[in-house]
Amino acid sequence: KAAENELDEKTNRVVTVFLRSMEETARIPMDEYVEFQRLTNESSAVWHEAKLADDYARFAPYIDKIVGTLRRFAGYVRPELSACDYLLNKYEPGLTTETLDRFFADLRESIVPLIARVCAAKPIDESPLHVPFPIDKQRALTDAVMKLMLLDRAHVGVGETEHPFTTNFSKYDVRITTHYFADNFASGMFSTIHEGGHALYELHTGDELACSNLGRGASMAMHESQSRFYENIIGRSWEFCSLIFPFVKKEFSPLLDGVSDEEFYRMINKSSPSLIRLEADELTYCLHIMIRYQLERAMIDGSITAHDLPHEWNRLYKEYLGMDVPSD
Repeated sequence: KAAENELDEKTNRVVTVFLRSMEETARIPMDEYVEFQRLTNESSAVWHEAKLADDYARFAPYIDKIVGTLRRFAGYVRPELSACDYLLNKYEPGLTTETLDRFFADLRESIVPLIARVCAAKPIDESPLHVPFPIDKQRALTDAVMKLMLLDRAHVGVGETEHPFTTNFSKYDVRITTHYFADNFASGMFSTIHEGGHALYELHTGDELACSNLGRGASMAMHESQSRFYENIIGRSWEFCSLIFPFVKKEFSPLLDGVSDEEFYRMINKSSPSLIRLEADELTYCLHIMIRYQLERAMIDGSITAHDLPHEWNRLYKEYLGMDVPSD
């Protein structure tokens, strides 16, 4: 306690966060921790193969193994908490299932009927967004978007991957990825804007916190709020569209020559249920999160297993989004 009083605020916090992490890790047997790293690495490779082969059964055993291990680790580290509360706290300190259950209950009550009203309205024709767009032109669009977002390319790299993500080694080396679809250029564009939001959050870490355990964002929810804010509030705004659409129209000419600024704005703000979270619009996106939370909580508390997951997934997508899932 005496040493703690001698430290400045930043160093005190660095030590506190480090000790907390070290103490948690020390409670997990080393052989089990190492085995879990092997399991997650192997499961990632199997997931990729199973996705390409449309073979859920190949991946299902890994889901049960991972959930079982996390449940066991929770018991080692925070036996006074439920496994779900322990895991929530790792991503968002202080968050509980009680809080989330109450939040999602309120959300479900208001947003599910709203989505039904939107779906009953006259649909917006977005077919111009789904003609074949050259991938090399989409890469040029990514460069334009990153420039517009003031992403410093000296410190931000961009790559392509199956599932877009952002990773960082420090505020001086942040790497984003995106994914291009020939028949949906807006998907790659908004992936870039989303991941760019993550990157901007990292790039603006205080110099005094860089390269320390405090230089990686306040929490998972805070990080995601930045990416979603750029993707939806900024990226789908009239002002942003007015800046990016002239470039899009020119680069993809003549594919969008007959589309007006107003039509483009309405197209990229169209709301309709979908099966893919990454492709979801601002209104329906949160229901994907709600479904995942319900299912993950049920798996962690043992109510369902990977065998039950497809049936429950399909049931909730039908109930909340009115969607039939064609494949596990």
